[in-house]
Amino acid sequence: MSTARPLVLAGYPVAALLVVTSLADVLPKILPFQLASQDWRFGALGLAFNALVTPLLGLAIAAAVAFLAGHRGVLLMVSVLFLLVAAFVAVGGVTFLLDSGKVTANLGAEASRSFRVATWKTIVVVLCALPAAVWFGITGLRAVRGAAVLEESEGSGAGLVVGQ
Repeated sequence: MSTARPLVLAGYPVAALLVVTSLADVLPKILPFQLASQDWRFGALGLAFNALVTPLLGLAIAAAVAFLAGHRGVLLMVSVLFLLVAAFVAVGGVTFLLDSGKVTANLGAEASRSFRVATWKTIVVVLCALPAAVWFGITGLRAVRGAAVLEESEGSGAGLVVGQ
């Protein structure tokens, strides 16, 4: 790992770039928050979910770099972020689905068709992103816990002695 370490660690800024630029693209479009408005919720969640793939990729890169570099604290933080994203996707996905029926009911036939296509695309993103975020979060937490157990067993001095 020593010769590849600089290359591996270069993944952190790439991961941060993917997450931050996506947030910087979406946040100005959805501000100010208008949670009471169905139209705003539908549009904001649609924008957020359609931009979700890039930050998930960034978090996956950060998790891989943390794992390869042995940075347990970073891996723990990224794993928790994955689980927070999963919670947002679960709650937001249900909200998006409930709001979509009410928003599209007020549209004309041609606009309604376009909205239905966009809505189904967003639902597919939600259905793919949710298990991915949960999986990365849980396996990241397991890797952190496994690394801690491994370090404890290596540090105890007890081990297999081969040869004399």
